[in-house]
Amino acid sequence: MNQAVFSLLLVAVGGLLYAAMAVALLRNRTLVGARLAGFAAATAAGYIVTSQIVPTARNPLEQYLAISAFYTTAALIVPAVVAFVLYAGQSWTPSTAGWLVLLAIPLVTIALVWTNPIHELMWAEPPTGPTGRLRFVPRFGWWATWVYLPAQWGGLAAAVGVLARSCARPLGELGSRSRLTRVESAITLLAVLAPFLVNVYAVAIAPNPASDQSRTAVTLAISSLVLLAIFLRLEIIGLERVAYSSVVRASKDGFLLMDARDTVVRLNQAATRLLTFPATGALGQTLDAILVGAPQLRSLAMRSGEVHEEVAVDGDRHRSVSFQPLYSRSGEYRGRTLTIRDITERRQSELALRESETLLRSIVEHSPNGVIRLRPLFSASSTSLDFECTFANPAAGYYLGIDHKDLVGKAVSETVPVMAPTLLPNLLDALRQGITNTFDIPVPIGAGNLWFRVIASPVGDDLSVTIIDVTDERLRRLEAEGAASEDPLTGLLNRRGLETAVQRLPVDQSRRAIPAHALLFIDLDRFKEINDQFGHTAGDHVLREFAHRLRAAVRETDVVARVGGDEFVVILINTDPEASGALADRILGEARRPYRVPGGTASCGASIGIARLPRQGQLLTTVLQSADAAMYHAKTAGGGVRVAGSASMAPGGSAGPTPAVPPRSPEAPIHR
Repeated sequence: MNQAVFSLLLVAVGGLLYAAMAVALLRNRTLVGARLAGFAAATAAGYIVTSQIVPTARNPLEQYLAISAFYTTAALIVPAVVAFVLYAGQSWTPSTAGWLVLLAIPLVTIALVWTNPIHELMWAEPPTGPTGRLRFVPRFGWWATWVYLPAQWGGLAAAVGVLARSCARPLGELGSRSRLTRVESAITLLAVLAPFLVNVYAVAIAPNPASDQSRTAVTLAISSLVLLAIFLRLEIIGLERVAYSSVVRASKDGFLLMDARDTVVRLNQAATRLLTFPATGALGQTLDAILVGAPQLRSLAMRSGEVHEEVAVDGDRHRSVSFQPLYSRSGEYRGRTLTIRDITERRQSELALRESETLLRSIVEHSPNGVIRLRPLFSASSTSLDFECTFANPAAGYYLGIDHKDLVGKAVSETVPVMAPTLLPNLLDALRQGITNTFDIPVPIGAGNLWFRVIASPVGDDLSVTIIDVTDERLRRLEAEGAASEDPLTGLLNRRGLETAVQRLPVDQSRRAIPAHALLFIDLDRFKEINDQFGHTAGDHVLREFAHRLRAAVRETDVVARVGGDEFVVILINTDPEASGALADRILGEARRPYRVPGGTASCGASIGIARLPRQGQLLTTVLQSADAAMYHAKTAGGGVRVAGSASMAPGGSAGPTPAVPPRSPEAPIHR
């Protein structure tokens, strides 16, 4: 009786200990392997508790539920232990496929346990002994005998082998895959091996159907005391060390662990590579001894406390070195760690970057183009109202007429108020759309303009702005456009220039029906006779002189062009029919005045056709054809007159009907 009470008490204590460890492990989920260890402890607690419920069953239903719960925990405890041992002792992390392999037989077993009355594959029904009491070791069925028990014992045997291998490895072996130390492996081996052997003995060798207590559960409870020691000593089964081994061993940084006497007790392969000494010769030696060939590191090792330095070794190699002291919870010095990292490539990259930045700054500082950096200034509604200059090179200050140092810290509207109305909207477009915006902007200088091309590109939240002087480029383009649009003999517009000028005429947005402009098509009379009598040089002289008289007769806003040999066009801007007729009469008078030419005096008249050019934008070709037709009527009337539309007016101003004559194309003028 006393033995039974002791066993019950021991089992109760073991169940509580496993439950407490499971709660602590599962709450510390940030620790590597905590879930695996916590699950194993939880299943052990369940196994112990259900083993004590089974003998207390009072009827067949309670018997069935109790033994089903017991074998459910029994089916889960082994894969939980095996998973943790393989993880801690073999550096194996279960994947989805790994869990399926581990849990395949246990899950099938659990399903068969809860349906055993149907098929009796787990045990023969009812699972009672001669006295009618429920027995721990029933008559097992086919599945339990040939699948379940071999799989359970085989898994535990594999776990024992992994732990034994971890215990037998040489001290300080760097190539070992175990995440546990030899002491940790030995304690875990004892906690797993004892219940395993007892279970095999109780089930296969010397079953005792009359026993009211599970011998395996009692042994497992005793193992809880062993595991509690490692739990308390290593702070949750040394999982911090598991994390250390997993991370440090695979790290590219060198790591050394020294005790209080500065003796190296652990290091990884990266340390042997970075410090260039053999791994077997470092363990057990003092740090000072193994750093004899590295005076820079040796001098750092002589310092106390935390040390973080970058040193050059082997000429062109650089290392980042960190010493970190270790203290116990009571504040006692326990040793220190050395972490060393190869930073040669990083230093080379930083050096190359600094050289590139220096070169770039030199290029920007000496660039003939202005370069500035602008930061947007936002209002309370998060709308950009202005931009502040954060950098400007000398060329930018030269173009803007301000010392580039004075530009920094100033707003655009403050430094260049003349440019701001055009500049700010374009800068804002580039910032909002996140694209490069290129535009030309004039800057008034005296009586003319300087032209700057501005290229605004977003750079993060700021804008990088390049300013290029394009004044000469625009002048050359204007000169080229002027040469292409100018008659070389008279200096008036040619046909192309006339078309361009018409496109720029003011357009009445109200689209009134009253014509606003008048077009005069002028042809010199008897011009061919001047060429025949005095030669072409004299003819050119007459054309130049007539162009001069024509330009003087009209207003500065009017358009004057030579469109053929002796054909001219005048567009009178914003004029009524009466005023255009009066001006046509003045031109006729100027044309009749004699011309002094080489070899004598020449005379000729002119015929003028008048057409209206509406503000609605009627095509120039159509209006020219109308004016040319009217001019042709003036020719047929004897010349020296003007004809407007469908009415002919003599110099005195009388009008008469104009015969219908097909219009003549202005591109094929008639020379008379």
